[in-house]
Amino acid sequence: MEQEYKEIHKEPETAPCRHCTQPINKMAKVCHICGRHQNTLLNQLQHAATFTTILMAVIAMAQVYVSYYQMVDTKAKHVEAEEVLKQSQAVLAKATNDSESVKKISMDVLSKSATESENTIKNANNVLLESRKTSYKAIMASNNARKDVANTVKSINTQLSESNKRIIAAETGFIEKFDKTNRSIEKVKSDVSTELGVLKKRNELVLLADKAISTGDRKSFERLEELSSSCSIDSTEALQARSESLRVRVHYVSGTSLKNIYMKRTDGTVVNLGSLSTDDLISILLKAKNWEYRGLAAQALQSRKEIKVPDALIESMKSEPQLEVLRESIASFARVTGYPKNDVFLTEPIYSWWKGNKILVEAGLK
Repeated sequence: MEQEYKEIHKEPETAPCRHCTQPINKMAKVCHICGRHQNTLLNQLQHAATFTTILMAVIAMAQVYVSYYQMVDTKAKHVEAEEVLKQSQAVLAKATNDSESVKKISMDVLSKSATESENTIKNANNVLLESRKTSYKAIMASNNARKDVANTVKSINTQLSESNKRIIAAETGFIEKFDKTNRSIEKVKSDVSTELGVLKKRNELVLLADKAISTGDRKSFERLEELSSSCSIDSTEALQARSESLRVRVHYVSGTSLKNIYMKRTDGTVVNLGSLSTDDLISILLKAKNWEYRGLAAQALQSRKEIKVPDALIESMKSEPQLEVLRESIASFARVTGYPKNDVFLTEPIYSWWKGNKILVEAGLK
């Protein structure tokens, strides 16, 4: 019994209001202090309904104000229109009076003008008579002048006919000379155009060679090789292409730009290439972004007579865009494998030779 009594008369559990934070019954749905719902959605709906009511009231007041303003404006315009109508009626009455006065004045002027017109017509008839006499005299003089002009024109036509004959003869001779000169000019233009085309192609070949030498661009050199083999063997363009290709080869055979170049670490210290492993040198050859480091790695591999070296050098030859590095890869390949090198840049013979001699060469490598 005592236990049941405690259950019935125990204090209800409380919790803070979500809005005013005052303690209220934990099961209460509405705060008895601030009057807000403990359910957030219901509380927001209550606020939204209140806001909508206020908004509708404001819109209704605005409509009443606009209607009143339009009524006042309409009344003012009506008064203004009545005033304008009164002014228009006054102006119309005045204009009617002025019109009668003008009509009387016009009749007086018209009568006076009719009298003056009769006098003018008489004077005009006298002048017309005198004009006819003068015109007759002029016609007679004109007929005489026409006869004189006809004789003069006949004489001039005769002279013009003779002049035209001489001009035609002169034009014929001039046209013949002009055509001859024009043919000569066209031949010179054709010869110059042909020569300019040759010079343009020559200039393109020189630019390709210059780029291959100055920047080591392999694509420029390969374009020269393509032109030297695709054209007729005795054509001027083929001869010029072979000449420029030979100039590139002579440049790379005569020296190297890798002299006094050293590979450095990020801290600036010089790397001793002899201390690097063969795998490190191959990685530098195939992956380094600095072409000078790739060239130094290719040089260093010529002393590494190991099985993995020839294939790495072959891979470099196939993908290397820099002629300096390509030359060093070919030279190191010849030193490691014993390939009978006969050209500074030709790679196709190397691939064929390696395919036929790979097993034999690898037997002598580590």
